[in-house]
Amino acid sequence: MFIVMMVVVLLVLGAACYYIGRRLQAYLRAWGLRFKGRSYWWPFGLFYAFMIFCFAAPAALPGVSLLRTAGALWLGVLLYTLLVGAFLELLRLCRVRFKTRRAVRTVGTAAIVLVACVVTYGALHYRDIQTKHYNVTIHKADTVPSLQLVLATDLHLGYINDTDNLEDMVASIAAQSPDLVLLGGDLFDGSYAALADPDRAASLLASVKPKYGVYAVLGNHDAGPSYYDMVDFCRRAGITLLRDELAVVSDPSTQQPVLQLIGRRDRRPIGMTGSEADRAPLADLDNGVDPALPLIVLDHQPHAVDEAAAIGADLMLSGHTHQGQMFPMNLITKLSYKMDYGYGSFDGTQQIVSSGIAGWGPPLRIGTDSEVVVIDLTFEQQTIE
Repeated sequence: MFIVMMVVVLLVLGAACYYIGRRLQAYLRAWGLRFKGRSYWWPFGLFYAFMIFCFAAPAALPGVSLLRTAGALWLGVLLYTLLVGAFLELLRLCRVRFKTRRAVRTVGTAAIVLVACVVTYGALHYRDIQTKHYNVTIHKADTVPSLQLVLATDLHLGYINDTDNLEDMVASIAAQSPDLVLLGGDLFDGSYAALADPDRAASLLASVKPKYGVYAVLGNHDAGPSYYDMVDFCRRAGITLLRDELAVVSDPSTQQPVLQLIGRRDRRPIGMTGSEADRAPLADLDNGVDPALPLIVLDHQPHAVDEAAAIGADLMLSGHTHQGQMFPMNLITKLSYKMDYGYGSFDGTQQIVSSGIAGWGPPLRIGTDSEVVVIDLTFEQQTIE
């Protein structure tokens, strides 16, 4: 099945490149450049093959990070070139014609400049991690009046996001001086081996030492043959990994419980490898929950807020959607999820969905942000008048 999917993907990419190649050929002809026979398509085909190689370059290859980034950016260029091409085809259907060479040169140059500007902006914005703040009140008494937690999801370490990217992520998290850090899944990009320097990455994450610790769940990309390497990585990084487990977060100085945290397995790990067991219903995980203490559910995908509400969870935190990451995919995620981003409430359970601190595929952010989420939690006993 995987091989069939890869063949289909390669055929679609090939067809897209062929379409762009034909349009580029017409543009070059408008400048008086003509190619005989296969002298145009051979270099074009070799470039296509090289970009595919770059995107899937093995980790041991020198300069692999640069090659993978180039291949991923090429996918972004491909997407926005196709969108511009679709717009121009729509104009043709509306009988708008560019009949002169001058018109073709003008429109073609404008399209190239537009795509270049959009991709350049998206690449720079991708690395510009924003801070999103939420104030959340939980109507339960607690041993502390308030605390600040940081939620970081979708690191996608490996193929594109290397340890240099992780340095920026860790700096953004540490700059908040949080009491508690929660990692909401997709720490990896489907392969532990794709991360060039996992020891350095583990060391960077281990340098984050909030008062109440660092907890994490796994996402759909944290699976596959290297699943147990990923689990061991979390241990080495000082991260408490929750896989359908309840943890009581306590004050290290007084040992007084502060809040309860349920971390869930992902609902659909890619390839299913490493799932170890079927994901347990949330109702089976609340044994031992103290109803007087705040309860937070950490679940990579934001689908099961109804389950969280059914067990009386006060807050559910998720990622996964990336908020679409790039326009126009953000429009698709908005239609596909009940809540693809931001803050909401469902039957008394508050919910926050992050767009992620990094991304998947092309390292671009267009219409969305890479973000670290800062949640200022206040605990107040609700009074009934």
